[in-house]
Amino acid sequence: MREVLGRPEALRGARDMMVFAPGLAAWGLVTGIAMVNSGLSTPVALLMSLLVYAGSAQLATIPLLAAGAPIPGWLLRALKVAPLAALTAVIVPEIVRRQGHFAQTWQDARFPAVAAATLYYRWRPGVLGTMLAGLALYLPLRIFCGR
Repeated sequence: MREVLGRPEALRGARDMMVFAPGLAAWGLVTGIAMVNSGLSTPVALLMSLLVYAGSAQLATIPLLAAGAPIPGWLLRALKVAPLAALTAVIVPEIVRRQGHFAQTWQDARFPAVAAATLYYRWRPGVLGTMLAGLALYLPLRIFCGR
């Protein structure tokens, strides 16, 4: 992580994003206040702000949730797999690539971590346990063995 944050491209990207930060913070505050005023608790409003990325979708769902509208079954099923799909989209490129190039060796710490996570998932399906199993093997290999 330190390697990535120390790169000039990452610093330039963070600096470029600072232009948008005040507007994003203001939008988050407005939608958060609207959600709490509609009857949602503060933790639920915060969670929704973190999980729902489109601000207009947040505002559109507030009256529905406040009115007690039922959530369709297909949406509940989609919400169950959405975190795993998003995690896969973020993690898979990171597993097979290092600094923009495909991994050249099987001695990389990421591959045993993926194997451990896969075995854990086969034993007990769940996103959090799978992530923790992979990290439990990856971090010691990366930190102590330098792999």
